[in-house]
Amino acid sequence: MQTTKQLLDRAKKAQGIESDYKLAQELGVVQTAVTNWRSGRSHPDDERAAKLAEMAGQDPLSVIAELHAARAKTPDAKQLWMRMAMQLRHAVAAVMMALGVALLLVAPNPQGAQASTLPYDNHSAPGSVHYVKYHAHSKAREIATQASVLFPPPIPCGDQILLTF
Repeated sequence: MQTTKQLLDRAKKAQGIESDYKLAQELGVVQTAVTNWRSGRSHPDDERAAKLAEMAGQDPLSVIAELHAARAKTPDAKQLWMRMAMQLRHAVAAVMMALGVALLLVAPNPQGAQASTLPYDNHSAPGSVHYVKYHAHSKAREIATQASVLFPPPIPCGDQILLTF
């Protein structure tokens, strides 16, 4: 469970904000409000807590539930808010997992990939691998030489060049 102070610090860090004054400006409150939140004299309302959570890159609903748990007056209320925060975190994780699976299902299938040849002439047309390897300035030539260790050199085939991997 995170505290309001931790949330303030995470929001500042994630946004590159260095002072509570700038954070207060971003939230649309006066600096004393942020100072009071940090010291525990008062707490951000749910709207500001949601904004802080978004700034920190966290789920606003579970953060709001955690903050309510932190300031709950009774153990039963604290337990209720913590259960809500946990369920919200699990729901967010399930949605993210479902999105990941959906992305895998719609990703292009590499089985349909085919190799092809590139045009080749003895003058090494700009943009061909042969041109980059043999006619570029020294730094590019060095990189191409290093790459040729990883990838075999192109094979001239008449007016075409065959790239093998």
